[in-house]
Amino acid sequence: MTRRRWWIIAAIVATAIIAVAIAGFALSNRVGSNCDVVRSMIDYNNQFNQNVSGKTEAKIETPEADYTQWSLQLRAFADQIHDDPSLTKQADSVADLAEQFAAIIPRFRAESSARSPLEKNPPPSVREFSRVSQEFNASLIELDKACPG
Repeated sequence: MTRRRWWIIAAIVATAIIAVAIAGFALSNRVGSNCDVVRSMIDYNNQFNQNVSGKTEAKIETPEADYTQWSLQLRAFADQIHDDPSLTKQADSVADLAEQFAAIIPRFRAESSARSPLEKNPPPSVREFSRVSQEFNASLIELDKACPG
């Protein structure tokens, strides 16, 4: 073979190697499936719950900023789901309820600390806190069922 043919073959091989490398890089960095995002969303929520439980057991109050960050992260996960209307709706519901939950925390804490220990009725925010918690858990269960791990 001539030198020219070797250069042509080398160029073709080099181009093929570069194309395979680019394709491999693109595939490894592509956005995961919707259920991958849902699983990450649920895993993140579970980690947050464990963190809050650990602080509660140690008699440490979880900062309100942690709840805000949690709700923002759940919203970020929900915003990654686009091409499945049912999953989008379910993930948005979970994120919306997390935002409501985070917004209730400061009011709940303020009302709880301002009331007399002798008062038998819970603060008004308790009812809303309970409702949002129940709806959040129900929505999370539905989302989990849509993408079983």
